[in-house]
This record gives sequence, structure tokens and C-alpha cells, in this order.
Amino acid sequence: MSISRYGGLLAPVLIFILAAASADESGSDVGDRARNRQLLEKWKADAEHYARLQRDLRDFWALPEAKRQHLRRLDKEVHDLDAKTRKQLWKVAERYTAWLERLPEDERRRIEATEDLGERLTLIKEIRERQWIERLPQKVREELNKLPAKERAARVAQLREEERRQRKLWQGSPRSKSPTRPVLPPLPPPGKPIIRFKDLPEKAKVEAGSKAVWEKRQEIWERLRKVEGKWPEWALLFHSLLSPRQQARMPPLGASRPSEFPREVADFLRDKLEPKLSPDEKQHLHAAEGKWPEYPKRLLQLAEKHKLEVPGMSLPPLVSGP
Repeated sequence: MSISRYGGLLAPVLIFILAAASADESGSDVGDRARNRQLLEKWKADAEHYARLQRDLRDFWALPEAKRQHLRRLDKEVHDLDAKTRKQLWKVAERYTAWLERLPEDERRRIEATEDLGERLTLIKEIRERQWIERLPQKVREELNKLPAKERAARVAQLREEERRQRKLWQGSPRSKSPTRPVLPPLPPPGKPIIRFKDLPEKAKVEAGSKAVWEKRQEIWERLRKVEGKWPEWALLFHSLLSPRQQARMPPLGASRPSEFPREVADFLRDKLEPKLSPDEKQHLHAAEGKWPEYPKRLLQLAEKHKLEVPGMSLPPLVSGP
């Protein structure tokens, strides 16, 4: 990863740059340099991480002087922020960097080569929308491809609004809506719940990469550790951290077909929900079969839309991803 890319993301690697810079150029005081060097010694324990920092440092010194000064000012502005805001910026930077690294080389270079920030943001939005559309069911993608540009944009906006409603449902707590409403269990697993890395099916481990690879992503691994032992929180967070391609190839981590749900849910689906669904809604639900968490989310979304409640089933508050 080049420092030109990472520096534009407010990356903490700039601490390393300041630690390595000469005293007269960095302008940092003795206390700052001492703390930075302590951090540097800690990073040296991770050979791979330290090698990447050294590459970034070489890239930094290869930049024009004006660009180096700009990055230093940017680093100082970030470190002058309050701790909460700074932490949020680091998280955004990490998620964006992870997304950028997963892009095909040509698209990544297009983004990096776009100097105008407004144009870069437009390009990023276009790529993210395309990725979002690629995750839609095939029938919906085919429908979009047949529409004229204006109608297509309106339909995409409609689909996104449906997704926002679905997310709102996902985030909603059933306990808060009514003090007399029974507390429902979260969406069911197909068998033994997946609540830690070792519980993943072998195919999932192949697609996602080894546990050792995940452990090196320290902040992300810590987030997973915080929800270990919880269903479906661990599986939901893990799934959200995967790339779109990995998500598409991942085996279901929970119930994703009518036959995998308890008998009362299957009866509800057949006798109460399906008679109320339009042909498009039935197709939309059917297209999600075999996909998790898409199918249970869509099932609950449609039930809410038709003012029905799926027996013994609810969604937990959303565990946010990158």
C-alpha cells in the first residue's frame, strides 16, 4: 500500500513517518519523538507490519516536499481532534482502505489518479453502486438492465429505500416497542450456531482465509472477539467483514430456506404470509433462498410490510461492518 494512498486516508502510519523523520524537519518535540519511537519499537515485533511501514516511509520521502508537508499538517489536524472523533476517522480509514485494496487494479488506479476530490467521490459512489447492484438477485439485475437510465435510477433508489427499511427493522429492538410484547429469540441457525471462527464450515474457511490471516487484522479481530459466543451477532459481523465476492461464494451461516426454519415458521409462511404477497414479492423472497442473511431479513421485512409477525423469530440489533 503506498503512502500516497494511505496518507489521503488519515492513516496512523504517519506516526511512523514522524518518528523516523529528523528532528529539524518533523518539528515534533522531544516527548512526542520519544512516544513515537516507543510505538515504533512495538511495531518492529510484527515483521510483516514493520516491512510495510518501511515501504510506506520510502514512498513518503519520494513525494515532493509540498506533499510531505501537506501530509504532516493533515496528521497534526487529526491528532488535534478529540479522541472519539479521531477513533471514528481511523475506523473509516481502515474500512475504506480495505475496500480499496479489494478493488481490481485498474479501478484502484483510476481512483488514485483522480486529483479532484469531488470527481474522486463521484467515482467511488459509482463503483460502490455497481457493487451493490451486483449483489442483487439475478432477476432484479436483469430488470434494472432493461430500464432506461432515468427509470433505472428511480428503481435503484426504490430498492435502496427498501434496504434502509430492512436495516431499520434489523436495528430495531422488539423490547422497546411495547412493554407487554414477548421477547423473541433471534433468527435461527440451521443447526449448531456459528459463534466463533472454529465453528465455520470448511468451505467458509477456504473462502474467508485462515484464522491467522484474520488475527493479523488486529482491530477487526478484536471486534469479532467481543461478540464471540453470541448468535447471530458473531456470524453477522463476520459476514459483513467479507468482500462482496466472498459474500457471494460463502455457504449460508444460518437458516436460509423454509425447510430450515422451525415448523411454525414454515406454516406461517405458507398459510399467512404467502397469500398476501404480490407475484414480485414472492419472486423476491424466492430469489433469496439459500442466501444468508438475505433470506431471513427479507422474510421479516415482508412480514412487517404486511403487518404480520413471524412466530418465534426476530432480528438482533445490527452489528455494523466496514
